[in-house]
Amino acid sequence: MRAVTVAAAVLALAGVSGCSGDFDPASYLAPGSLRVLGVVADPPEAAAGGTSTLTAITPDLPTMPTWDWVVCTQPPPPGTSSVDPLCFEADMGDFLVHVAGNGPSATVTMPATASPSTLGIPDAGGGLYLPIIAHATVGASTLDTEYGLRLAVPNYPNHNPTIASASLVGEPLDASPMEVSELSTDPAAPTPVAAGSEPTLRLTLTADSFESFPQLTGTPPNVTIMTATEQPRFFWYADAGIFTNDTTGSEQPDTQLKLDDGKHHPPRTGDVINVFVVVHDDRGGTAFTHRYLVVQ
Repeated sequence: MRAVTVAAAVLALAGVSGCSGDFDPASYLAPGSLRVLGVVADPPEAAAGGTSTLTAITPDLPTMPTWDWVVCTQPPPPGTSSVDPLCFEADMGDFLVHVAGNGPSATVTMPATASPSTLGIPDAGGGLYLPIIAHATVGASTLDTEYGLRLAVPNYPNHNPTIASASLVGEPLDASPMEVSELSTDPAAPTPVAAGSEPTLRLTLTADSFESFPQLTGTPPNVTIMTATEQPRFFWYADAGIFTNDTTGSEQPDTQLKLDDGKHHPPRTGDVINVFVVVHDDRGGTAFTHRYLVVQ
């Protein structure tokens, strides 16, 4: 999967875990900051000449950004799958195709000529990606995000993962079963958590989110095609506290949001905490959810 956010938001999509010293981790959402946490493509791939609708995942801002979506048809440098730097230069040539509209969503078309000769070297999963640049502007702040729309592979269609639940997990004091309750999606009725606590949060996906696909292993000319199963990763973000693990997955779906760390924006009683989880699979599929906690 190639879906990279550049400039100030590069760490947001990279899902860097933990932090160093007093620096804020990438999982911290500074209030009012322009961030792009990912891009959802529906569908997550397009055949040559086909279309997909892309939507940027952004935290709420007092002023909504204006967007300029650009499809870059400039081939990558020979022998690579890298995006040509010219894709980021405004009005450099007719290989930059501006998409109509200025909102957070845009419908883009995969060029009818899309192929390895125009999109570069496939990744291990056979993926070829069309670079799309989203320019977001709020006042004097700008942010460029690069997203790679996958060219559809015959016989192995990819679908976006589906989130089954995002839950608060309570640890019982006795031998009782764990208490698992769904996190609120309603900002007017957020899920309560105790001040100074470390609530355990869990994300799960539906079974059909784990799709099989052919994967190349080895180095040319000794290449073998294996059948692999997608292993989606979960990237956690919040505007208060700090996660013990800000990247999890199906084998380790839980993380804790530490609200008692004095260095990393501990919330006050009554504060509402915004929690985002962005899911990326191995072939460009994306899903996300926005949940709300309140400190009591």
